[in-house]
Amino acid sequence: VLQRSTYAHVLHHIQVDKYFSPRQTAVNEITRLLDKGPLRRIASLSKGVADIYEARVGKNSSAVLGRRIEEIDWPKGALVAIRQRGGRAVVPAANDTLAAGDVAILIAPASTRKALRKIFVP
Repeated sequence: VLQRSTYAHVLHHIQVDKYFSPRQTAVNEITRLLDKGPLRRIASLSKGVADIYEARVGKNSSAVLGRRIEEIDWPKGALVAIRQRGGRAVVPAANDTLAAGDVAILIAPASTRKALRKIFVP
């Protein structure tokens, strides 16, 4: 347990690779609960490098509706890892499409959040 996040960088040097901060965990959970938009960052693979996003495809998400995943103008480095439709989750192929009501789990560089939001928020 790490009470002061300012010490996080020290832990790596003493070979502690797993830790958590109760304060940061609480902040992350509150932010997750309050963010009800169509695109939410749900985790970070490496702070400031790559994030995992949950994207809800709405009926007004015209940039993705009915288009094959390979045809969508994704930000560089973005990847659709999972597509959930009707309770069934699959790893989508390039020729799969996204429909209203789908949830897509994306892995993308942290710098692409604004570009991803433009795709899913009309």
